Amino acid sequence: MNLGWIGALLVVSWLALLAAILFLIAAIGDGDPVAGAWFVILLFMGMLFRALAGIWAALERMAFLAPPTVPTRSIWRRILGVD
Repeated sequence: MNLGWIGALLVVSWLALLAAILFLIAAIGDGDPVAGAWFVILLFMGMLFRALAGIWAALERMAFLAPPTVPTRSIWRRILGVD
């Protein structure tokens, strides 16, 4: 599996959720509506990146994104009886 992309998506999601918590604290403390809006935006962004990481991992497990282990050409050559 390509853990680099999955790990990057998870790190971005955690950073977005952490920033959302900080903006929530600012929104509650100051009563700032802009901080409240940023909280909602970052919360959904964090959930989106977490969902993308899960979808990416599931697709890799189903071998849609994984490189083929056997070259396609050799499979067709065996089917056609060339080899």
